[in-house]
Amino acid sequence: MDHLQRAGDMRRRTRTNKRILLLVETSRAFGRRVIEGISRFALEKGDWTIFLEDRGLFEKEPYWLRTMECNGVIVRTTNVKTTKILKELNIPVVELLGDGKTAKAEVCSDLELLGQMAAQHFRERGLQRFAFFSIGYAWWVAEVAEAFHLALAGKKSSCEIRSFFRQTNALSLAMVFESQAEREVVCWLESLPKPIGILCPTDTQAVFLSNICHLTGISVPNEIAILGIDNDAALCNAASHPISSIDIGGHQIGYEAAILLLQKMEKQPLPSLPVKIPPLTLMTRQSTDFIAVNDPDIAKAAQFIRDHALTRIQVDDVAKDVVLSRRTLTRKFQKYLGHTPEYEILRVRMEHAQKLLRNTSLSIREIGMSVGYPSVEYFIKAFRHRFGITPKQYRQKFESFD
Repeated sequence: MDHLQRAGDMRRRTRTNKRILLLVETSRAFGRRVIEGISRFALEKGDWTIFLEDRGLFEKEPYWLRTMECNGVIVRTTNVKTTKILKELNIPVVELLGDGKTAKAEVCSDLELLGQMAAQHFRERGLQRFAFFSIGYAWWVAEVAEAFHLALAGKKSSCEIRSFFRQTNALSLAMVFESQAEREVVCWLESLPKPIGILCPTDTQAVFLSNICHLTGISVPNEIAILGIDNDAALCNAASHPISSIDIGGHQIGYEAAILLLQKMEKQPLPSLPVKIPPLTLMTRQSTDFIAVNDPDIAKAAQFIRDHALTRIQVDDVAKDVVLSRRTLTRKFQKYLGHTPEYEILRVRMEHAQKLLRNTSLSIREIGMSVGYPSVEYFIKAFRHRFGITPKQYRQKFESFD
């Protein structure tokens, strides 16, 4: 059952107007997307009045919280006292973060799938060394790091995994940047074996890392490939090296949080918690857009595929360009990249198709033709095999919250 159908079912229930309090930060794209998802549900429901209080994750509780009259609350905070007061109010509450001890997220990103997505993205680029970077430590940061490490450890091929954590009370990277932390990060980066892929828990952290690489002359992505989380397009595109990032589906998290709050308010049976939302997509930008191999034949073949994948090239065309037999080319691809030349052609085509589906109004047929498929049926079949959904369903994920 999709979210529109569920909203219709909910709308037929009681029509008593309800006042809903949102304690959610709006400084990050993720927080704003969560609010948009909640607002969409409220609009469809028709009997919710939203009261938004922009609260940072570490901010103290608002002075009026104990006297606030509302029917339900959706909150995203790590403040223990805020959590305690909300419990004392004895009203339905949905937590989207928590302190990791007295309260945890009830609707959140599926970190296992997120870790797998990040690991696959790096491995498809031939990387064998990986790291996790975070300035500032929190329980949820540790869970993201663990999910990434587990996804990498689950592979049979050898790999190196290194992490950088630095505990700090600074509430912004501007404060961190003025401290000893910058020198510590530079020393850590210089000590890493290269090339290496580094996952950051937020785009802000990824941009910070990209800037340090730029200032110290470390090549991105050839020496260090950087991947962020949130897909804040304005931030990612403004970086010294535009940042690849995972969109964890803030709209969907907000929408599902609203559904869960309604279930609590109406004392309906609750789903198993937490409700885990699969990552929406991974947007590839300059910070990971490369192939890390020492073999000149595979490097040349990968570049040929990048340049010509959107035409109707075949593996034989790639083999001819690098003057190798098809069998030797396939063996080398498997050795250095862990997949076949056919898969690499498909990967490049599908990444471009995703961009067109998200950012243009071209028809499915037109997009299929533009990425090298002679028929729309063949394109839909290939897309579904790669992502588990059709091109139309993929596009609808983004259109539903426009």
